[in-house]
Amino acid sequence: MTTKLTRHLVWRDGRPRWEPSPTARSLGFKGRDLKDEEGNWLPLAEATAAAEEVNRKVDELRAEVRRRITAPPEDPTLEALPKRIDEIVRTREARRWKRIASSDAPSLHKAGYIYFLWAGDAVKIGFSVNPLRRLTGLETGVSAPIARIAIVPGTLAAERRLHNRFHKQRSHGEWFRATKELNRILMDMIEQGTANIP
Repeated sequence: MTTKLTRHLVWRDGRPRWEPSPTARSLGFKGRDLKDEEGNWLPLAEATAAAEEVNRKVDELRAEVRRRITAPPEDPTLEALPKRIDEIVRTREARRWKRIASSDAPSLHKAGYIYFLWAGDAVKIGFSVNPLRRLTGLETGVSAPIARIAIVPGTLAAERRLHNRFHKQRSHGEWFRATKELNRILMDMIEQGTANIP
């Protein structure tokens, strides 16, 4: 008989464990063995209830972060939010939610540059108003040697269009697998000096 487990509940060698998703990790949650107060492993029903309780806390915190990001700046309740929420808002996942929530924001059309950074078999597609400073900071955070860098004028909206266009090649964050098609299109854009997708 197969039993469907609740979200993030896994069994390792017959022992229950709650394993967070990447989003839950970015919110500060860590994996935990599901044991009772005496240190005994929980049976299935109790492990499921414990995992659902942790999932409920994750969902509440995610909803609070989304509310915090999408709330109008004049919302007086923002001042009363716990400090931990402010820390979470600055996480990578929260920044992604903010970009999605503000897709109509005028800042999407702010003039800047789209940069392309090839390292190993991947390419980073990013946006910056000051790409030279941004790329200097990235040099220390890239595991593979940087093979090539290119910069073209563009906007945050154009960067998003590129991310959406190449979503199937995305490996993580702003990093994409450098396939022949992706490289060809990017090289065409660089030759034209524009962030318009050919």
